[in-house]
Amino acid sequence: MQVITEYTRHSYRAINRALSAGDVTEQAAALIEAVSALPALPGTSYRTFWVDDLEGMVTTLKSGKVLYSAFTSTSRLRSVAERVNGNVKLTIEGYSGWDIAPYSDAPLEMETLFLPGRTFRVKRVRVKTIAGRLGSVEADLVEL
Repeated sequence: MQVITEYTRHSYRAINRALSAGDVTEQAAALIEAVSALPALPGTSYRTFWVDDLEGMVTTLKSGKVLYSAFTSTSRLRSVAERVNGNVKLTIEGYSGWDIAPYSDAPLEMETLFLPGRTFRVKRVRVKTIAGRLGSVEADLVEL
């Protein structure tokens, strides 16, 4: 399970960048295999992240479906997601997330990891403006 620890420590950026470009690296394949050996953990999890093109993200969310080509890291603790600096906040109802907390470099984050290729239906989108400009977006997703 060392590949999971390495993912949570520092390799997540490179792995997810490659997956987003359509490249399944040897490390990504090993991570998929390791995570798939764990029991799934259905339930609610939370994710906060930053995007430069917030208008594009709002358009994507309002389309009704979101496909993630890379791993999707979430936390079962809302408080963990709220500590992350970001302009996109997601609440995800999932059935195929994997509990990687026991193998994580930061186990108290209570991380649930979704494998690449997961699709989510968007239930609700809330846009927040700051001084008349788009400031952030929150959305509720359900795994398909």
